Amino acid sequence: MLRLGIDIGGTFTDIVLLDEQQNRVLSYKEPTTPDNFMEGALRGISGLLKRHHLATEDIGLVAHGATVATNAVIERTGPKIGLLTTKGFRDILEQGRGARPAELIYDIHRPRPDPLVARKYRIGITGRIDADGNELTPLSEREIVEALQFFRDEGIASIAVCFLFSYRNAAHEKQVKAIAAQVYPEAQIHLSSEIHPEIREFERLSITVLNAYVGPVVGAYLSGFENGLKSLGLKRGLYVMQSNGGLSTVQVASERPISTFFSGPAGGVIASKFIAAQLGIADVVMADMGGTSFEVAMIRGGEAQLTTEKEIGGYPVNTTSLDINTLGAGGGSIAWIDLAGGLKVGPRSAGARPGPACYGLGGTEPTTTDANLLLGRLGVNSLLGGRFKMSPDLARAAIERIAKPLGMTVETAAQGILTILNAKMSSAIGALTVKRGFDVREFAIIVYGGAGPLHGVDLASELRIPWIIVPPDPGTTSALGLTLPDVAHDYIRTYLSDLRGVDPVEIEKAFAELEANGRRDVTTAQSDIQGLTFRRSMDLKYANQTFTLTVELDDPTFTGGTPSTVRESFHRLHESIYGLRFAEELIEIVNLRVSVVGKLKELLIDKAAVESRKAEDGIKGRRDTYFFGAKNGFVDCPVYDYQRLGVGTVVVGPAIIEQENSTIVVPPAYRAKLDAYHNLIIGEQEWRG
Repeated sequence: MLRLGIDIGGTFTDIVLLDEQQNRVLSYKEPTTPDNFMEGALRGISGLLKRHHLATEDIGLVAHGATVATNAVIERTGPKIGLLTTKGFRDILEQGRGARPAELIYDIHRPRPDPLVARKYRIGITGRIDADGNELTPLSEREIVEALQFFRDEGIASIAVCFLFSYRNAAHEKQVKAIAAQVYPEAQIHLSSEIHPEIREFERLSITVLNAYVGPVVGAYLSGFENGLKSLGLKRGLYVMQSNGGLSTVQVASERPISTFFSGPAGGVIASKFIAAQLGIADVVMADMGGTSFEVAMIRGGEAQLTTEKEIGGYPVNTTSLDINTLGAGGGSIAWIDLAGGLKVGPRSAGARPGPACYGLGGTEPTTTDANLLLGRLGVNSLLGGRFKMSPDLARAAIERIAKPLGMTVETAAQGILTILNAKMSSAIGALTVKRGFDVREFAIIVYGGAGPLHGVDLASELRIPWIIVPPDPGTTSALGLTLPDVAHDYIRTYLSDLRGVDPVEIEKAFAELEANGRRDVTTAQSDIQGLTFRRSMDLKYANQTFTLTVELDDPTFTGGTPSTVRESFHRLHESIYGLRFAEELIEIVNLRVSVVGKLKELLIDKAAVESRKAEDGIKGRRDTYFFGAKNGFVDCPVYDYQRLGVGTVVVGPAIIEQENSTIVVPPAYRAKLDAYHNLIIGEQEWRG
């Protein structure tokens, strides 16, 4: 059985085939085609199958990391949409919250993002449910019909519906859906009570509007992608990576496209978790540096960290997501001079077109890749195994544009570009770890992405992380991660109650309903599912607190004894985070959560036997390379071919190790060892396991 992973990045599209029978991973990179992402992906799949003489009939699972929802919001390429809400509350979407991010708390001029729904398409409807879920005023069916007819006349076919307190009583929203089925059946109706039935009016409204905005775009994209795969002869259903690190079927992803907002980098986190488990390492920082962006996440105690506090384009997305921080720092990051005459790098990127200057595709601005090429860290033939040649002359000409105004040599300016970018990336890692109270010196760092291994040891050195792990195919690690997870969905329902006075029968019924929703969605994967697991949790807080903490429930059934166990778990969690507990304080339930996992076939990769190859046998050339901290800066450095290294081989720095999809820099005083899973593990000492 072959598992196919497709990750479309800003610069390159990564394709991975995981061959379970022969215990191997096959990878391929193809330049991304921004005008039609599918074109580059299909070309890459064909190229990989042709290279290894494989047939599409051998592929049993296809998974895709989709960024189309994110791009639609950031670039504002979604369609016109409509909103039906409670009369008098249509401007909540524009008002938002008064709170500002900590870094902008004193910036009174910070602009709010423009609403995704124009005001004339935000229609208030007569009808009212109170905070306890009781109907105060019946819904006006006449106004609903008039609004739907108006939307039809305006060409609006995607409509968000969010009424006050529908998380307590969804009757009015369901009434809208029933009327629309008769009056405007071709419209897509997105109900907040189905998408995100959680307290907090603005957040619930925002998520529902986002779902309506990206729904038509994502649905059309995934349908087209499926048809494109079928044109290649791929008959198996397509899976889509979600923000929570689990796979979803196209059907469910099209209904809830908000679940795919952060699916792009999620594959890398899942792959990192898999690699860390292989090596027996519980605490890992993952650093993914591609052509456009730098993503950082953390695995703590063997588990990827999750969050429900993310945003996209300035809009809150309070769905369960992997806790990934993104920075505009990649191989295509452009260096520039600010008004004060200081050197800056990023966040603007050269992307796939025109790309770094050295690519010779029309780019003229200096980028990180140009700097690495000029400093010998990259070679002319380093990219894509020599299929894509780079020009040192074009790189030099580009960097000269900033070197002259700064009064620097071209080499010094290139060093400055890398120094600034490394500092930005180190700061991002520190914000995720050190600022949260973790000692990053007790972690390992897994670096991947096409540019990650170029900078991995520099980042680790600055943060004093002892071990750097480079996966076998670092440039396609995120695509590999797409083939590893199970099908998984998360569900939430607001359930306001005092923990002491909760009715076990009532709360068990609420949990069972959420699990039934999960069973329905997960089983759309049909024969691929080999078993279901359910995980329950609660969002809790002390009385008079505003924000909650999520506590896992160990018991599969909520019984009369469960509240006391949950109470103690909440006290411990609050104390571990804030340093204190309030033993006598009332604890309140805010939300119920259920995670449903449909288990796919478990992947097992065997260890390879140690080989008696000498490191010198892997040398394919030499070049002058710049190393930070080296006595004379540039060092005559051997260049190794990764494919010629054997399991157990130790390469002593300074060294450059080239793969088809990435280049690994091993500075002086460091050693790189190829382990039994074909990871390169770099440290100041030799890795012993």
